[in-house]
Amino acid sequence: MNRRKIFFPVEQQASLLAKRGLLLPQRSEAQTFLTRHNYYRFSGYMRYFQTDLASGNTAFKPGTHWDEIADIYYLDSTLRTYLLRGIQAAEVAIRSAFSLSECSLHSPYEQYLQTNAYKPPKSNRVQPADVLISSELDRSREPFIQKYRDDTSRTDNDWKKDVPVWAAVEALSLGTLSKAIQFRNDGNAVYSETCKILEVRKPFLATQMRSFTFTRNKCAHSSRLWNSYVLDQPSIPRGAKQRANERLGGTYDANSVMAVIIALDFFLERTKLQSGFLDGYLKLVEDSPAFHHGITHPRHS
Repeated sequence: MNRRKIFFPVEQQASLLAKRGLLLPQRSEAQTFLTRHNYYRFSGYMRYFQTDLASGNTAFKPGTHWDEIADIYYLDSTLRTYLLRGIQAAEVAIRSAFSLSECSLHSPYEQYLQTNAYKPPKSNRVQPADVLISSELDRSREPFIQKYRDDTSRTDNDWKKDVPVWAAVEALSLGTLSKAIQFRNDGNAVYSETCKILEVRKPFLATQMRSFTFTRNKCAHSSRLWNSYVLDQPSIPRGAKQRANERLGGTYDANSVMAVIIALDFFLERTKLQSGFLDGYLKLVEDSPAFHHGITHPRHS
């Protein structure tokens, strides 16, 4: 099967959309947009307005206007920025809580780097937490990490033994940080203490950290959120779900971006970082029920 397609300059891309029945603004406006935003990226939004793409029918549903799709595209970008702000606030709090827990229960130095400090992953295709931590310290070019590496009195990887936890956590990705907390091999002592500091119950923190990591990565890479499935679904307390359903005026799918928004709203409230995160989202989408539906009830194209 030949999967290769012919390259079309933006002028032909715009003509192709018009041929398929999409009502365009001024042709120059569409061409400028496609030059800046990439036809393939925009097609991820357009497909929900096409008749039956899965069966090869690429025609747009009658009356579909370019602006209708572009508004959703831009609103998705705004939501990514909004989510990143919330997740970054949560991330800083999680870093601090892990640092406090690790230092008080174990040591500021060395122990968090040891191989036996973490439970081994279930799959050999997944790197252990200690390997991830070590490699991210190696890659870091932050001055507060670089100064330990530049110490010529240390050889090989010994320099990392002098990096305290409170500095190391600031160089770790959110994904590695969540693994360090969740898989600390100490009878869940660090995990429990981290939950206590954050005031988030133990059944919820691990899944919420994974969902925040998944969503943060999508936002950081400007990936589509609208009609997107969340692979790492967060656990949410029943009371928080009920309150969210009341605010939403309906339910939401467990694998939706809305589940992450509600989990983040709960986390930010519990940690006293921010109130009303969900309300901020509802304000953002109040004039776009079509966009809101793609966030609460994502569907395959």
